[in-house]
Amino acid sequence: MKRLLIAAILLLPWFAQAQWTSINPGAGGQVQDVVADPNINERLILASDMEGIYESLNNGESWKPKGELHQNRVYAVAIPKQSGNQKMYVGTLFGLEVSNDSGNTFTLIDATKKKSIGAIAIHPTNKNIVLAAVGWKDDYDDAGGGNRFYSLFGMSKGGKVTVFKSTDGGVNWTEKTTANTYGDRNVFAIKFNPKNGSEAFLASDAGIFRSTNTGDSWSRLSAPNGTNGRAKGVDISPDGKVVYAVYLTDAAVNNGRDQGEDLEAAVFASRISSINWKNVTGSLPNYSFWQPEVDPFSTGHVHKVIVSMDQERKGLYQATVTWNDTYSSATPASTNWAQIWTENDVVDGWDVGKPNARFAHYTPKGNGWARAIWTTQNQTIYRGDLNGSSYNWHNRYSYTTNQFFADYWGIPVATYGTRGTESTYTWDIDAHANYVIQGMGDNGPVESWDGGETWSNVWMRQNGFLSDVQAVEIADAWGKKVVIAQMAAGFGGHAGTGNLYVKHLDNYSPNDEWEFYAGGSEYRGGLPNGLISDIAESPAAPGTIFVFSRGNGLYMQDFGWAYNDKHLLGDQPWFSKISNGIADQISSVKKIAPHPTNPNIVYVSSVSGSTGVFKGVNNGGNWTWSKIYNGGGWDAEVYAWDNAGQTVLFYSGKSYEDGDGENFVGAISLDEGNTWKTVLKSHNTRAVVSHSWYNKVTSGPNAYGFKFQNKGGLVGYDNKVIMAHYDHTLQKTYAVLEGTISGSNTSNASVSWSDITGNLPFGGLTTARVVANGNDKYLYVSTAGAGAWRKTLGGSSVVTPSSVSIGNCPAGDLTVGDTASLSASVQPANATNKAVSWSSSNSNVATVSSSGAVSAVAAGSATITVTTQSGNKTDTCGITVVAPPASGAASITVRARMALGSSDSLQLRVDNQVVHTWTISGSSYANYTTSKVLNGNVKLYFPDNGTDMEIDYLKVNDTTYQAEAQAINTSAWMNGSCGGGGYTSIMHCPGHIDFGTINAGSNPGNVSVTGVQINNCNNPSISVGGSVDLNETVSPTNATNKTVSWSSANTGVATVNSSGVVSGQSAGNATITVTSQDGGFTASCSVAVTNNQPPQTGYRYLMLYGYGTVLNDTTIQQIHWMVNGYSYPDPKLTWNTKSQVTSSTNGTNDYAAYDVTNVGWVIGRNFPAWIKIDLGAGNEIAPDAIMIKPNADDRGFSSFEAFGSNDNSNWTSLHSRSGLTSADYSGLTTFEFSN
Repeated sequence: MKRLLIAAILLLPWFAQAQWTSINPGAGGQVQDVVADPNINERLILASDMEGIYESLNNGESWKPKGELHQNRVYAVAIPKQSGNQKMYVGTLFGLEVSNDSGNTFTLIDATKKKSIGAIAIHPTNKNIVLAAVGWKDDYDDAGGGNRFYSLFGMSKGGKVTVFKSTDGGVNWTEKTTANTYGDRNVFAIKFNPKNGSEAFLASDAGIFRSTNTGDSWSRLSAPNGTNGRAKGVDISPDGKVVYAVYLTDAAVNNGRDQGEDLEAAVFASRISSINWKNVTGSLPNYSFWQPEVDPFSTGHVHKVIVSMDQERKGLYQATVTWNDTYSSATPASTNWAQIWTENDVVDGWDVGKPNARFAHYTPKGNGWARAIWTTQNQTIYRGDLNGSSYNWHNRYSYTTNQFFADYWGIPVATYGTRGTESTYTWDIDAHANYVIQGMGDNGPVESWDGGETWSNVWMRQNGFLSDVQAVEIADAWGKKVVIAQMAAGFGGHAGTGNLYVKHLDNYSPNDEWEFYAGGSEYRGGLPNGLISDIAESPAAPGTIFVFSRGNGLYMQDFGWAYNDKHLLGDQPWFSKISNGIADQISSVKKIAPHPTNPNIVYVSSVSGSTGVFKGVNNGGNWTWSKIYNGGGWDAEVYAWDNAGQTVLFYSGKSYEDGDGENFVGAISLDEGNTWKTVLKSHNTRAVVSHSWYNKVTSGPNAYGFKFQNKGGLVGYDNKVIMAHYDHTLQKTYAVLEGTISGSNTSNASVSWSDITGNLPFGGLTTARVVANGNDKYLYVSTAGAGAWRKTLGGSSVVTPSSVSIGNCPAGDLTVGDTASLSASVQPANATNKAVSWSSSNSNVATVSSSGAVSAVAAGSATITVTTQSGNKTDTCGITVVAPPASGAASITVRARMALGSSDSLQLRVDNQVVHTWTISGSSYANYTTSKVLNGNVKLYFPDNGTDMEIDYLKVNDTTYQAEAQAINTSAWMNGSCGGGGYTSIMHCPGHIDFGTINAGSNPGNVSVTGVQINNCNNPSISVGGSVDLNETVSPTNATNKTVSWSSANTGVATVNSSGVVSGQSAGNATITVTSQDGGFTASCSVAVTNNQPPQTGYRYLMLYGYGTVLNDTTIQQIHWMVNGYSYPDPKLTWNTKSQVTSSTNGTNDYAAYDVTNVGWVIGRNFPAWIKIDLGAGNEIAPDAIMIKPNADDRGFSSFEAFGSNDNSNWTSLHSRSGLTSADYSGLTTFEFSN
C-alpha cells in the first residue's frame, strides 16, 4: 500500500460542542460505597467501580459526578470530621488521591502510585494524621487477559501488609509495613480507637493487626478458634472499649474457594483491654458476612452492630450486643440479631431482585444527620430510615414517572430513570421512535418506552436470567420494526451460548413480547450455539440480517423476513453460513459493516484468529472473501456509510500497516477498501486536547503508559466520523472526537478533528449509533461501565434542558394545613421539552401535585424535587412544617436576614427569660415563626458578636411591630466599642431590641387526655430474646398529663418496660396494653414471640417454568412435588380433577403430568412453558424437591424454575436450575432444592 499521510488537526472551541444527556436507569455495575460527610447534613459521596465518585447534597435525592480522579475504580472514601473541613481522601486501584477543595480537584500521591488503596482512617482528634492501607476489597475478579484487578498495575497479591501514613494532612506520606510477608495482604478496613488515637486496628486477609503508635508499627493478633485467620472487617465501639471483627471460619478453608466468593464467616468481639475473642455470631445464618460496623449512636455498654454481605443477596442483619456496665466480663451478657432488611425481592427501582447489602453504614452522629443506614442491592442505593426499632427502606438511585409498567410474575413494576448516577457495562444500544434498548453485560435487555428516560429489566429476571446481551439491532420485518438481540445466561461478559430473540414493536410498550428465534442448543434456524458478537441489518436490503457466531463464522438470514413462517414452524433453517476460505480464519468479530448501498457486500472487523478488516462479496449466492486491512486489537471496528453517493469506510484499531504501537489509529478508505490512509494517531489526539492528569500518570516514579485505545464506539454519518481514545485499564477517557471528512479519494482525504467529550464524564464507548427521528439526528452511545448517553447532532432542532430552578420556595415554615404554589423555570428558554415532574421526599409531611402545589400535612421536614422530563435536570426546595399553635398560644413571626449572608442565632425573651431561639441565615429576608404565650416585656436578643443581623419586624398575631421604631441596646456588652444605642434595625454587636410589654395568648389551663394509641403495632413478631419498641401517642398533643403505664397479659411470653419496649421470653402470644394516667384510656397490641427457627411457608399453588429443551421436542410425563420423600398431589389427579391444572400450552392432557399415566404435558419447543397446579385450600405444602420425568432423557428441560404462591398472583421462587443436559436426567429424576 502507498505511504499514508496524517490529516490536519482543527481544534474547535468547547462552547461549540453539543451537550450529552444521560439516558440511564441509575447506579448499576457495582456501587462500591456510600459515605456520609460528617460535617454537612445530607451530603453524601458515592464510590463507583468505573466512573469515580458522585456527590449528593440532598440525602440521595439527586447525584452528580464530582471532581476528576487519575483512575476511576474507587475502593475507599474518607472525610475528616472537622468544622470547615474541605479535605477528602479517595483510594483507587491506582493509588491514593487527596482533595483540599471538597472533591473538586485531586492530587495523586506519588508514594502510592500503582498501589491499590482499599481502606483509609483519620485520627479521631488530630485530623492531620491519616492512614491509608493497600487493599482491593472483594475485587478478586478476572479483569481480562487472565489478570486480577489488583495485578493490573503490577502489584502482587502477596507481600507485607502495607499502610501509608501522613502526619500533615495528606501532604507527605511514609510507608509502614508488617515485619512478615503473607500470601494475601488485602486490607479490608482500618480503624482508629475513637477514645485512644494512638491505637488502631486493621483487618486483612492476613488477619487482624493492632498498632499502639498511630500506625508506625503493627502486630498480628491471634485469631479466634474455629477460624482460618483470614479477617474481613473490623470496627470499634464509640466508647473505645470493644473491638468487633469478622473472620472466615474453618469451613471456608475446606471448600477451597478464593477470597471474595461465598465463604462462611463468623462475627467476634473482644474487650480491647485484653484481647480474648468471643463468638457473637449467635443466630446469624451461615452467610459470607464481612465489614462489621458499630452504630455511633450506641451508648455505654450496649452496641448496635450491622454486618454487610460479600456477594450474597440475603438482606441485612443488625445485632444488639449488651455487655455488663463495667466490662468486667470477657463475654457479652447478650447478643440479639435481627434481620432489618429482608431477602424478599425489592421492586422499588429498576433492578428488581433480592438485596445484597455489600456495604452498610450508619449515618454520622451530629450536624443534623437523621439516624439511618445506607446500603445497596449490589448495583443500587438504598437508605433505611430508623422508625422505632425497625427501618423503612427507600430507593435512592432511580425515580419513576409511573407511566410504564412491566409485568414481574404478575406484579406490575414501574420503569425507572436515574437520579444522576450512570449505569453499568453496556455492550450495545439501538433506538427507534420512543423505544430504546440497551444490551447490558449483567442485566440483559434493558428497555425504555419513553425515549430513554425510564427503564426496565424485569423480563430478564423471569426468563432464565439471560443476563448477557452483547448485540442488539432494530430491523425491518413484515412492514414493521422488530428488535433482534443476542441473549445468554452469564455475568461479567462470561456468556458462551448464542440465543437469538426477536420482538415485534407492535405497541412500542411493555406489551410487546420477546420470543426465541434462532440458535441455542438445538441450532435453531441453522444458527450455531456460539456467542453472537454482532448483529447488523443491510441498509441496502432491509430485512437481510448478518450475525457472527463466535468460533463458527458469519451467517446471513438468506430468505429474508418474508419467510418468517419457517421460524414459527421450525421445520427448516433460515440462516446460512456465508464466511469461507480466508474468512474461516476469523474466530470473532467486533463489528459487522454491511455496505450502505450494495446488498452483496459486507465488511467485518476480525479481532481474534486472523485479525484485520475483511470484505465479503456475493456473486450469485457464492461469497468470496479478501483481507483488505491488516490490523488488530480486541475492540477494533470498521464502519461503512454513504456520504452523498460516496461510500466511506473507516477503521479504528491497531494498525500493522501504519501503526502507533499498542495505540489505536483511525484509518479511512474512499475506494471500497482498496487503499487506506491513516488520519488519526495518539499524538493527533493530544494536539486537540491536553489533560493534567495524563501528565501525572505518565511521568515521574511508577509512570504508566497510557493506551490510546477504545472499547468500540466508531460511527459515521454524512461527512462526519466519531472515534474515542480511552484506556480501559486506567478507566480514563482522553477524548471523544468528531472528525469532518473532506476529499474525493483516499489519497487526498483529510479529517479535521474536534473534541466533543463535553460533559460526558466517561467516554469508554462500546457502541455508537446515529438515529434519525424526523429531521433530527441523535447520537446514542453505550459505554463500558457508565451505561448509555445521547446527544443531538448538528442541525437537530431538539434543545435539551440545561437546568431547572424552583420559584416561590417558602422562606419560612409552613403550618399544618397551609399550601404553597411552587413554579419551575426550565433553561434554556428555547428548550424543546419543558415538561417537569414533582416529588416529595416525605409525603407524610408535605405532598406536592403535578403542578407544584405543596400541601403541609404534618410537622416535620420534606424536600420537594422538580425533575425535567427531558435531560433529567433537578432542583430542590426544603419544606419545614410546624404544628398549629397550641390552644391559647399567639402566632409569632419575625422577619430577618443576615446582611453579610452568614447565619447566627436570635432569641425571643419574655421578662428576660428565653422562650424560643431561631437560627437566622442567608442575605435575603425570610419569615421565622413560632407559637408562644406572651405576657410581659418582649425582646429580640442577639447574643453573638461580629455578624450583621437585620430585623425588619416582629409580628404577634395580627399586630406588626417595626424594628426601626424600637430602641436597640448594644453598648452594655461591648463598652461602647461597637457604638452606643440608637435607632437602627441592624445589630452587629451583642444586643437586643426592646418591644416593650406585649400581652398575647393565654394559658389554656388543664387539657384533658382524649385517647391513646400504640404506634408500632403492625402484627409485630419477635424471636425469643428479641425486642420491639411499641411506644405511644397521647391525644391531644397539648394534653397536660401524658403519663402512661404499660403491662403484659402474659409475662411468661413477653415482658414490657415503662417505655413500651417488649422483650420476648418464650414462644407464644402476649397482649401488650398501654393505659393513660389521665382518663384511663387504653390501647392494646398482640405480639407474637417465636423460636429462632424461621417458619416453613406452605403453598397452595405450585408452578413449574421450563425455559428450553436439552435437545429434542419435550413432553413431561410426570411431575412430583416432594416433601420429606412424599409425593404431591396426593391423591393423583384424574379426568374429573384435571381442572386443578392450567398451563401455557392448554393441551387436553396437560394435567396428565400429575396423574398415574405416562401421557403427560406436551410442550414441543414452545418455550418458555409453564404448568400450574392448585392443591386446594388446606392442602398447602412447602416442597423440598421436585421429580421430573421427560419422555426421553434428551427431551428434558435445559433450565427450569419452581415457584409457590398462596393467592395465585404473588409468586415466590423456590428453586431454579440451568445448564442441564441429557446426562442430568435418568428417567424420573429428582432435583433437590437444597442443591
